Amino acid sequence: LMVLLVKANLLEKVNDVRMLMQKLEIIPDKITFAILMQAAALNQNELEKAFDLLESMKNYNLQPNIVILNNLLNSCFILNRYDLFARIIEIIENKFKYKTIATLSIQIKAYSVLKETAFKTFEIYEELIKIQPKCKPIFLNKLINACKQDINLVKRLVEHLNYQYNNYKQLPETNEITSLIMHLNNTYLTNNDDQIWQASLIIFNFMLDTKMLINYVLIVDMIYIIFKQNPIDYNYLVQFLKKLFQFSFFIKSSLMLNVTEQLIKAKEYESAVKIILLVCLQNYSSDFFNLLDIAKLATFLKLIPQNYQFNKFNFSDIDLDQLDSKRLTLLISQITVNSQNQSFHLLTFLNLLNDKQN
Repeated sequence: LMVLLVKANLLEKVNDVRMLMQKLEIIPDKITFAILMQAAALNQNELEKAFDLLESMKNYNLQPNIVILNNLLNSCFILNRYDLFARIIEIIENKFKYKTIATLSIQIKAYSVLKETAFKTFEIYEELIKIQPKCKPIFLNKLINACKQDINLVKRLVEHLNYQYNNYKQLPETNEITSLIMHLNNTYLTNNDDQIWQASLIIFNFMLDTKMLINYVLIVDMIYIIFKQNPIDYNYLVQFLKKLFQFSFFIKSSLMLNVTEQLIKAKEYESAVKIILLVCLQNYSSDFFNLLDIAKLATFLKLIPQNYQFNKFNFSDIDLDQLDSKRLTLLISQITVNSQNQSFHLLTFLNLLNDKQN
């Protein structure tokens, strides 16, 4: 009867049943106390009564089992009663030699949402993986959430992410890790703290290395912040885009044109040409890469000063064998259109390619 009343949220009636049991001199058992505590734990104002019930169990020579304590622990978390949460943990640690996975799971959830307890999330997680080395993605998500509270935990997070991926191919949810990077990026733009940006790069590189699905908005955001750096790491920009192409991530041609234009304006000519070569790779996919886009790239190439000397060795990291012949032919043809310096630009560009491509 009490179970039905709890499910129906008729909590006052539950107490009436308890009084009836006392009147009929029915001795409560462990299940009775579990139901009564469950009823008390549903209400912020009644939660402390659950602790009175724990004490009352001693009068009947009863001891709460771990299920009862875990249910109470979870209620303390849901109702944001971290003072009572700590009391339950103390009871569990004094009463049982080892914590169960359920107890550790509740602790991870609770500690990951507060800055002052974020580091404890990792401590408890490390206890958990001693029992269960292959952890569920939800626990990795909680580690990510803890990093939102304290960015100093990011390196520790990546160590655990790498371990789970390398040993069990386990990954957190894409939305969770994306939200962490966006959080770090927004914090960086506010505080201009290079440590925050480095933390964001570490997480983003993990996504690239494990071929996680990357949100296009995140790609745009990362490129935007790279250009906000002082000095700008142009080499990282090229390598970052190269990895995206290798894994066939979809990138709009408008974004690539914008990046190339900014590089030309910054007089980073070799980086600009690398981006153009990347665009000409076979595995670069685009929504509308057409003749007009090719013509714009050619226009950017023709802005490079006639006396500029390229270092061919800087282009060794581009896989020229994978260049798309159709795009390359269109690009070369557009270099020669309406160009007073067409011979220089054409020969300079071709000299960057190997003999086979020429």
